[in-house]
Amino acid sequence: EDNHEVALIDDPKMLDSESQAVLARGLNEVNFAFEITAIKVLRQEFEIRHWEVECIQGYRRFKTRRDEWPQRLDGSGLLITDVGGDVYLIPDWTRLDRTSRKLLTMYID
Repeated sequence: EDNHEVALIDDPKMLDSESQAVLARGLNEVNFAFEITAIKVLRQEFEIRHWEVECIQGYRRFKTRRDEWPQRLDGSGLLITDVGGDVYLIPDWTRLDRTSRKLLTMYID
C-alpha cells in the first residue's frame, strides 16, 4: 500500500486463491502492452515518427523518436515504446496485412 516491498514470492501457487488473483491483476497492469493488429499510418516528421494503428484494444495514435527502432523479439515479434512510455506489441509482424508490412519494413532491419 505504501509502495514498499515486504516479501518475495518464490512460488505464487503457494498463495491462497484470492492472493493469486490480486497478484495476477497487478502483474497484468505492470506488463500491459497494446497489441497492434494493423498499421494505418506510419510517417516521419523531423525527429518524430507518427503512428496510427489498430489494436485489439482499439484505434490508437502515438509517436516515437526517430532514433527509437522497434525492438525485435523472439521469432517475428516486435516491441515499440512511444514517447510517453506506452508499450505496443506486434506478436508476429509477418502476419500483418500487406499494407501494414509495407509501412513497417522501412523501420525494421
